Amino acid sequence: MGENIYQRPKALLQDNQTPEALITHVKKPKIVWVIVAWIFLCLGIVFRGIFSQLLEPLSLDEQTAKQLSLLPMFMVVFLMVGVRKLHKISCYIAGGVFILFSLFQIISLAFFFTEYGIKSSILAVVIYVIPSALCSYWLLKPSSRELYTRYSAYKYNESMKKIATKRLYR
Repeated sequence: MGENIYQRPKALLQDNQTPEALITHVKKPKIVWVIVAWIFLCLGIVFRGIFSQLLEPLSLDEQTAKQLSLLPMFMVVFLMVGVRKLHKISCYIAGGVFILFSLFQIISLAFFFTEYGIKSSILAVVIYVIPSALCSYWLLKPSSRELYTRYSAYKYNESMKKIATKRLYR
C-alpha cells in the first residue's frame, strides 16, 4: 500500500489553463464601449487625415487613391471589433496606438505652443491627450490583461458546450 491513492491525474493542465468548472460568466465592462467609440471618433478622424496627407504628394490615379484611402478605415474597424471582443492582440495594438497618439499630440503641442496659444493647447490636451492616455492605461493595465485571458477562456468554454450539445442531440 505504498502507492498514494490521491495522486494527481496524468493529464495535468498547463499553467495558463483553468479547469472547466472554474470558468464562470465574464461580463464585459462598460468602459469597453467607451473605448470602441473613442477608437472610432479619434483614430478614424486622425488616421484618415494623416493618410490623405501622405497620399497627396504621390501622383496616383483617382481609383487607386480611393482604394488606398480605405486602408486606415479597415484598420480602425479591425481595432474596434477586436477591442469589443476583448481580443488580446487587438487590445495591445489599440493601447500602443493610443500611447503613440498621446505622445505625438504632446510633442506637437510643445513645438507649436506659441502658435496655438495657451487656451487651445489646454483644450487639445483635454480633448485628445487625456482620453487617449486613459484608454491606453485601461487597455494595458494588468487586471485588463487578466480579463482578456478569462474572457477568452469563457468564450472557448461556451463554444465547446455548444459543439458538445449539437453532437449529443444529433
